Amino acid sequence: MTEQEIQDNIDNYLLNKMSVAEKAAFENQLDNDGELKQKVTLQKILVDEMLYQKEFKRITQRKKVMPFAFKQTMVIAWSAAAIFIGVFFINRTVVNKRMDNLYSLNLSIPTYDEVRGEQDVQLKEFQNAIFYLKNHQPNQAKDALLKLYAKPKDYPYYDAVRWYLALTELKLHNKSEAKKYLNELVDSEVYGGKANKILGKL
Repeated sequence: MTEQEIQDNIDNYLLNKMSVAEKAAFENQLDNDGELKQKVTLQKILVDEMLYQKEFKRITQRKKVMPFAFKQTMVIAWSAAAIFIGVFFINRTVVNKRMDNLYSLNLSIPTYDEVRGEQDVQLKEFQNAIFYLKNHQPNQAKDALLKLYAKPKDYPYYDAVRWYLALTELKLHNKSEAKKYLNELVDSEVYGGKANKILGKL
């Protein structure tokens, strides 16, 4: 799907132009795609702002002149909304940049021998999951890792799955989800130090 098609879907969703089935499918996609969810949130703010400006223009262009004090109040409110959007953009950009840096600094794809010295099903499952990260496919990596997340504590890659899930969520700019997995690793012998270090920077 192209960026334009994604944007069209977001616009149709926010403007209630989707059918019931299309809306249900889109909301299901939102539940599984953190990046898309962020785009929708941001677009909603912009749509709300445009609708506000349109309503403001309609009111102020009525034949009956509005009291100056009310006009001034409306202008102040619009300015405040514009400032809020600007601050939102800046804060979101800074946070996303920080998560991108943490992801890049901490991502290390283990070689075959580093993960385990023998070929078995568990190794292949894990290798296939992190292979997506190596190929810059974080959404696919997340899906594959989540299938391994529910495995018991004696699973040989129990902590590793959580570590790479945390990194994947950083790449997808899902701060709360990344922190969730990192908090599960604070006592890990292998990943505890790195997890605590990242948590301190989020």
